[in-house]
Amino acid sequence: MDVTASGQLPPFEHGLVGVGGPVRVESGNRSFDVTVGARRVDGHVVVDLVAANADGESGGNPMGFLRGFSGPRGEGTTTPLNSTALATVLVGSTRLFVLDYLTAAREPWPKGEWFPTSDLESGGRIGPGQSRTYSYVFPRLASDTVTLQIGSGGREYDLRITDVPVVPAPSAQATSG
Repeated sequence: MDVTASGQLPPFEHGLVGVGGPVRVESGNRSFDVTVGARRVDGHVVVDLVAANADGESGGNPMGFLRGFSGPRGEGTTTPLNSTALATVLVGSTRLFVLDYLTAAREPWPKGEWFPTSDLESGGRIGPGQSRTYSYVFPRLASDTVTLQIGSGGREYDLRITDVPVVPAPSAQATSG
């Protein structure tokens, strides 16, 4: 079953807002040009965020704006420290989190350690002339466009990119050789 939603996007008080891309993000004393695309895979929406080196520098851990330690599962749970778990998709007033899966329930996380279906490592270097793609798998959505949001809009480097078209999956005939 596809998720359906209506309403208006909630306010986004602080951070960067863009339509399409690229959007210039300053994070960890580095600059990146961020673009976003979305596609359907087996009905699910997969969002690809591409971060390209915009300052010609190398070194450091540039992707702090993607990093999230706490997932949507609440108290008594955890997610990998450097995962890209902060990404959500907004459709109207509905906010959807990246699909995740339970890996274990143990002390000190009695409700489990949950891994997102996104990159488990947001770090790494993006050198001059390089880019890196971060992919996120979301539920089946009955929408032709989505808004990708990183963070809640409370930090200056939180990010919201609106009106991202969701392209249909390629047909089986088009992918066969």
